Amino acid sequence: MSIMKRMLYLINAVLIFNLFACAQQVEEVKKKTAKNDWETFSDPNCEIQYPSDWEVSNSGEYGTNFILYSPNEGPSDNFFENINFMIQDLQGQIKDLDAFVEVSKNQVETIVENGELITSKRENNKKGEYHKMIYYGKQGNMNLRFEQYSWVKDDKAYLLTFTSEKDAFKRIEKVSKKIIASFRLK
Repeated sequence: MSIMKRMLYLINAVLIFNLFACAQQVEEVKKKTAKNDWETFSDPNCEIQYPSDWEVSNSGEYGTNFILYSPNEGPSDNFFENINFMIQDLQGQIKDLDAFVEVSKNQVETIVENGELITSKRENNKKGEYHKMIYYGKQGNMNLRFEQYSWVKDDKAYLLTFTSEKDAFKRIEKVSKKIIASFRLK
């Protein structure tokens, strides 16, 4: 084997080794960032974790306890995907989750512009029983997708809702699922 071929093999081996080393370092940075780049919002009713580049508002706007806003994706991004939480006092009018869900379904079909119910199902996990609804609707000229989680206890309805532009949902789905999975009622 000529010296030139040996040099090329050596150079290629060094390059490949460096590429693997760099890839491994990038993956370690991603893991650290994924764990450390999240914050926690907590109030007397609930707790939720979210990426640090999201903004949190607990000003009570729109009757919410909090709203988490996704980062702006650029000049053409006219809607901030968000996750919000609100508590509704049922004042004895609605006694259980089944009755609350029926009222919510009716509102999707009658109040939400072009409201279309996609999924409505009862779920149960280690955090307890809740109802999940997915529906579409319009707000102005935007087609939106809503994913709503509902709990009813002690004459109160607890609603956690993820709202996104219909076309943006796939881009933000992974992060939104992780945020929602971190949510817990106190």
